[in-house]
Amino acid sequence: MEELTLKHIDILKNTQDLGTWLRSIETISKLTIKKLSTLNAYHQFLIFQFAYPKSATTFRMVKKELARIDEIVKNSNKLKLLSNTGLSYTSICCSFSAPLAQWLTSRFNKAVWLEGSTAGPETIQNILQSLLSGIEYENSTQGNLSITDRIKKITGLKERHEQLKWILQLFEQNKNSTLVNDELYRQLALYIQWDITTLPITIDALGELNKVYYHQQFITKLNSHSIIKEKIKKAARIPMKQKLDLLDFMKLSLAKMCRETDPITYGDTKQLELFEMGRGLKIALIGMQLNRRLALESYIGFMAFKNGIPVSYGGAWIWGHRCKIGVNIFPAFRKGESAWLFSQILRLYHQQYTIHHFIVKPYQFGQGNLEGLQSGAFWFYYKLGFRPASALINQLAEKEMLKIKNDNSYRSSIKTLYSFTSSNLELKLTDIVLPNFDAGIVSKIISDYINVNFQGDRAMAVQAGKRLIKKIIPVSLWKNRFISNESILDNWALLYAFLTSTNSLTNKEEISFVRLIQNKVKLSEYAYIKYLQKQSWLWRKLALKN
Repeated sequence: MEELTLKHIDILKNTQDLGTWLRSIETISKLTIKKLSTLNAYHQFLIFQFAYPKSATTFRMVKKELARIDEIVKNSNKLKLLSNTGLSYTSICCSFSAPLAQWLTSRFNKAVWLEGSTAGPETIQNILQSLLSGIEYENSTQGNLSITDRIKKITGLKERHEQLKWILQLFEQNKNSTLVNDELYRQLALYIQWDITTLPITIDALGELNKVYYHQQFITKLNSHSIIKEKIKKAARIPMKQKLDLLDFMKLSLAKMCRETDPITYGDTKQLELFEMGRGLKIALIGMQLNRRLALESYIGFMAFKNGIPVSYGGAWIWGHRCKIGVNIFPAFRKGESAWLFSQILRLYHQQYTIHHFIVKPYQFGQGNLEGLQSGAFWFYYKLGFRPASALINQLAEKEMLKIKNDNSYRSSIKTLYSFTSSNLELKLTDIVLPNFDAGIVSKIISDYINVNFQGDRAMAVQAGKRLIKKIIPVSLWKNRFISNESILDNWALLYAFLTSTNSLTNKEEISFVRLIQNKVKLSEYAYIKYLQKQSWLWRKLALKN
């Protein structure tokens, strides 16, 4: 029997006529698939077609072929060679965060276990000794053992899935701060093995919004500013059970590709919303759990679904009407409507959170990111209206774009694209001159304030700030456990001390400041963002001290 080759897939990719396409895939469905590289390439092609089907008939054929691939993989005797592809019935070996590893363990039990650690024996000894009681030093320090042998020596546990549960429990019960535990776990460099059973590529949690959209043609030419201004629909009403299912699906979608992102790993289902954006696109927005929220900014993550299948993820760090945004389109879908998709993401953040100023950091288009340089990501953002924040680099980019327009064969060199990465890219949706509400600059100013006024003594600065801020917080709020996380109070006490270092606040401003903290620690990130944007007095003070 004839075997499927990469050439067959390439021909299918370039076939425009629907009838010819259907006949070709019907022929391919009868070919054997022996090479794993071909199987993986065909799977990538099929999931793209699932997200961007041309017709109901092509959609049915794609689903049928995806089911065939599942069966081929399930019965393969070469599954190890398909590790980390994310295909059903294969395996993943990855270094996940402790919370995600805990979630995978609770969800898949014995199918998830401790594979090992890339940390050296001395690092393993030191970290375990810091987590265990001092009296247990003998088993935790003697001998140069691997992580699995060390745990076996300490606990007697031989089963790898039990060893994983033990180490995760050890971190969970530790009384260090969240950030300290995160860093210790990171240094331990644990690798988790996960045997994947069959996983859905879409779920029922997307509800009746999950109606198949058929693509007669792709949108390649667009006006991003016009798209961003198009009014969005209200978030869909989703029961909590479906929200939980959707967040689980988002975690799975990233994990099976050896990825994770904080807003999804630490997602708060109460802050999960799903928006219908048109052309079969749905975008989920999610804020983080209280103990994981950032000190000043609001980190709001997203995952985009095309016909129910995840095609992109990322997030925005919002501070006032300004946000830094990061977007990652999964490799299989980068040949689709990427510009339109990103425009829809900007549209949603702009309208849902009243963002007027978007920032793309240099990593996204090449700084320390070779793929970003090779793909010419700079021009992707440039064509959507983003411009270098540096006037000099902006002039250089204008000259380079002129060369591209005048010569269809011209391509910017890697050296040229790298030279552009010394500046952020920004998209401003309003001509109103706003103060620079960069939370990073505020953070630096606070550090300088501590160094100058407290000779670098952080503890002294925090205590001084607390004494000041406690004077404006009503007693009734303390009785109602106003702040249960002391680090949150530390952050806002430092900001308050800095703001009042030259002039005190008015009574109205003090009340607003307390309400800001209430919004940050009690309400949703959405409520905090909206309330913060209205505090013109705060922006004025920050602008004056900048």
